[in-house]
Amino acid sequence: MSKIKVGDVVKKEASKDTGPQAWVTVLEKESLWETDDDSDTWYRYTVLQPDGSIATYTDAVLKKQRTIYA
Repeated sequence: MSKIKVGDVVKKEASKDTGPQAWVTVLEKESLWETDDDSDTWYRYTVLQPDGSIATYTDAVLKKQRTIYA
């Protein structure tokens, strides 16, 4: 899976806590904790949602999709 960066448009997975599936834009990225080998690093992302509101999610909710060119 590709790493999420600021400015990426990523898919927010649907759940009862976060609402329906949507495409969101990453505005900020903050490390929650890191390990020495960088294998278990988790991040908190501040995102712009389709309705114009700002929300915060973790890696568990956001998934970067492969870029597809037509």
